[in-house]
Amino acid sequence: FFSSRRRHTRLLTVTGVQTCALPISLRVKDITTQAATANTVDIRTTGGKAIVFDSTGTYTNVSGSGTANNGDAITVVTDTTGGTVTFNKALDAGSITVSAGDAVVVNQNLSTTAVNTSGGGAGSNAVSGGVTLTAAGSISGAGTISTGSATADDASTGGTSTTATSGSISLTATGANVQLGKLTTGAATVSNVNEGASTDTATAGTISLSGASLGTSTGTPQTLALGSGTGGAASVGGLLNLTATAGNIFVSSDA
Repeated sequence: FFSSRRRHTRLLTVTGVQTCALPISLRVKDITTQAATANTVDIRTTGGKAIVFDSTGTYTNVSGSGTANNGDAITVVTDTTGGTVTFNKALDAGSITVSAGDAVVVNQNLSTTAVNTSGGGAGSNAVSGGVTLTAAGSISGAGTISTGSATADDASTGGTSTTATSGSISLTATGANVQLGKLTTGAATVSNVNEGASTDTATAGTISLSGASLGTSTGTPQTLALGSGTGGAASVGGLLNLTATAGNIFVSSDA
């Protein structure tokens, strides 16, 4: 754990599972955890202090292996006005959850790792993680958000239920606008389906947006794409949920 102080800002290197509650604004630089272990990385401040993910940082082993849901669970929390959370570095992880006492600014892409369990045979379910951003202010920035695809193989085995579920995206800006780069949920696929006495299910993640307003205009909507669900009688594609409490909704989908 290393820190250096400059102009009331702390540059943080995180190694292992960390919970941070520091009395000054926080710049998160490096994060290193054990590989393919689904660690918890919990970073938080109190007293309305901002958290900034530094553009020069390096993240090691935070993403999953791709063959299991073993990426790290990233949790970021600030508590009140002034507690803005800003992502200036792209982040891929098992899941990403942010609860901000002020705005969330996504300047670089956020994503969760795709999971493909096809090598494990029937009953090896695939689940990719989701992204949840909750802000007391706006959610803005040019960065995209995407959840990984989920792929499983029933291996033509009757009597075995095999499922694939891709992660959802949930953005809530209390009393403010939501406008980011493109939002995409991953596809969910079960191959070589043989349901017999069992049910194979592929479920793509939903996108849920809530704020005072969504998007900016017909010319600048919030763009999104919902993943498909393929394989099994109960399979479903992603669904879209929209709530605007005080303004307009402008969204555009190409999938």
